[in-house]
Amino acid sequence: MRYEILEYLPPYGPMPVAIARSGTPYYSAGFPVRFFKSDGTDWVGNFAPGSSRFNTVLPLRDSENVLVIAGGTCYIMHPDNTSPIKIFGEYYDGAFPLEDGRIILQGTSRFSIMDPDGSYWETGRISYWKFVDVAVNGHIITGQAISFDAPYEDEFVPFTYDIDTRTLTGKRYN
Repeated sequence: MRYEILEYLPPYGPMPVAIARSGTPYYSAGFPVRFFKSDGTDWVGNFAPGSSRFNTVLPLRDSENVLVIAGGTCYIMHPDNTSPIKIFGEYYDGAFPLEDGRIILQGTSRFSIMDPDGSYWETGRISYWKFVDVAVNGHIITGQAISFDAPYEDEFVPFTYDIDTRTLTGKRYN
């Protein structure tokens, strides 16, 4: 692996590289990741978080790039470069790597499916604002989504989404 998730920003050595959506300086402690460059050196990225508490790093099978998820915001990075290739999302709560190299990203109202090369597409809105009991079996996502049929009440309805056919079974939030 060409990365290491750090518990804290290193107190010594070169300054970590602040990486944020807007490109503006980021001075708080975010999600620290050490990258190992192909020339044998390394650098630490301090990734600005989005609006969730979900942090992880996942390799992309068909490239040297990795997917860094910092507080729900996704950064596609190459370990040799301190600038993100792409930044997207803000509210991702989970990730499900599949055997075929795809990654299912769980947001608060929709899913994003990342292909092994880093390209991705979205399901469209399925839930009003939350999923529960999400499970992935092969290419099928199941769970409960909030349907906003009654004001001020959370009504969960079952759904099934087939990522191969891009077909939703169950009620879609409108």
